Amino acid sequence: MGVNVKPIATETTNRGPSGSDARTPRLARLVVSFTACLVVGLAATASAAAAAPPQDERPPQAETTPAAAPVETPPPLEVRVGDGLLALLVPRAEQLEYRAELELAGVDIDVGRVTLDASVKPYQVGLFAPRSEGPPLETGRVHARARGEYGVYSMDSNIETLFQPQAWPALVHQFEQKGTERRRRELLVGARDGVGRASFRSDTRNGAPPGARIWRNATEFDAPLGTLDTLGAVYVVRSMVRDGRDVATLHLLDKDRVWEVVLTLGEPLGVETPAGRFQAREVRLATRRISTAGVPIDDEEGEEFTGPFGIRGQIRLYVERYTGVPLVVQGRIPAGPIDIDLDIRLIRHAGTPPQFAALAPGASIDPLPPSGSDAVRGLDEEGADGAGGSRTPATEEPSPGDEPLLTDEPPAGDTPAEEPRRAHAACDVAP
Repeated sequence: MGVNVKPIATETTNRGPSGSDARTPRLARLVVSFTACLVVGLAATASAAAAAPPQDERPPQAETTPAAAPVETPPPLEVRVGDGLLALLVPRAEQLEYRAELELAGVDIDVGRVTLDASVKPYQVGLFAPRSEGPPLETGRVHARARGEYGVYSMDSNIETLFQPQAWPALVHQFEQKGTERRRRELLVGARDGVGRASFRSDTRNGAPPGARIWRNATEFDAPLGTLDTLGAVYVVRSMVRDGRDVATLHLLDKDRVWEVVLTLGEPLGVETPAGRFQAREVRLATRRISTAGVPIDDEEGEEFTGPFGIRGQIRLYVERYTGVPLVVQGRIPAGPIDIDLDIRLIRHAGTPPQFAALAPGASIDPLPPSGSDAVRGLDEEGADGAGGSRTPATEEPSPGDEPLLTDEPPAGDTPAEEPRRAHAACDVAP
């Protein structure tokens, strides 16, 4: 994406003589620490399913019990962030759960679960704020959580973003990590007197009583109107899909740094996940640092953008073609002197739009309508069928010995309902 790599400083942890035992929890932490985010739960639903008795032990249903009518999914909350800018589409009750795997020395290591849920609640008007005469106002809420432990290291990270129908703050982003390491961050974004502003603060142990942390003073600065956090960007993609937009430009905040991000949707292709095979489109990200006034900054220090799931550098995000629901995130994360491949895939979902559905076995991928772009975007340089490349066409089943496009078949014994811990580390979904 034209961004030089520069590791972001983090708090160090003790390392054993060989460094191997300490590296594995660091890898798990890198995957699910949510340094910014982008991409993804269903924790309560998963726990309830695990606790349910086997089918043959459940009390029989009376034959006269009528079948439950299908539940209609209400339309999402449309959050307008500024004139001429794409809206965010926040689902009213959606839960997504993803499995995160690292490839290390040719071995795929299950390093945890990332959960993402979205909801809408009534807007709480301030005590002295004027009352609205129109329809009731609503607040969109997005919450991501990761929880895990390995050896003496434990981690429970939460990030919550609120999208409020008010000038300041229109966006409230709060991050908290507990466990072996603890930290908090808060980001406020909105407008004051018609000017885009943002406020950032984080905590520190310096000057705090032993075992405690205190807030640093907040830093307030200008930011372009409509600036979002990386979680918000995930829901702008849904608006792109709905409105038929192949390209969109956003302003995103990574802590107190402002980035200009260009999102481009690629051609339809097939994506395999533990939740099924879907029609998908890749979302390619091109980023550059800009000043708080919106002016590009020469990248002399080699800063890099931190996207969804804490992935830095090159990010490959795949969303369901007709809804924009995130399916797969791929990238590389730095781990000391080497980079490690990361793959995050959907395993469970609930409350998704009615158009969100896996493909039937043997189904092909529908081409874009004639109005779509003729160029194939978002694929490897070798391209896909029709782009002069050698990749297996998305509209055909792969030949024996060929790898299906973005295939992630669960190992033997794993199912979306029950997946045993494997390899060296695992992060369980929080109940």
